[in-house]
Amino acid sequence: MMDERIREMRLKLDKIAWEPEQSEKNKRAFAFIVVYSDYLIQQAEKANELEEHLKVIEDSWGYQFRVKAAEYVDVLEKENQRYKEALEFYADRENHVAPFLFMQDNGIPVHNESKVDEDKGHKARQALGGDENA
Repeated sequence: MMDERIREMRLKLDKIAWEPEQSEKNKRAFAFIVVYSDYLIQQAEKANELEEHLKVIEDSWGYQFRVKAAEYVDVLEKENQRYKEALEFYADRENHVAPFLFMQDNGIPVHNESKVDEDKGHKARQALGGDENA
């Protein structure tokens, strides 16, 4: 419907533009304005309403995006903290030292397991999965 109306308006404007007689051109232009001005005003008002509606939608989506992004950042920060704590544990040289227990009669020292040996990767699995019971 709107495409037909626009085509009709363009045809009339073309006829006005090609009119050689200025007084006839003025009459046709005035008639065009009278006939189509209400339609053009309605279309402009409709466009404004649609732009306002689109702005509301964009604002809503923008807000929802910011909320989701903030939630995701929070998840990533917690995940990053888990990784950091696990890496700090495994990076600490003291945690790799096996404590001395006693010396055997044959002179061979007996050591307990280091904290890393005792852990058996528990902290790494816990950090990777976020599972407290890993």
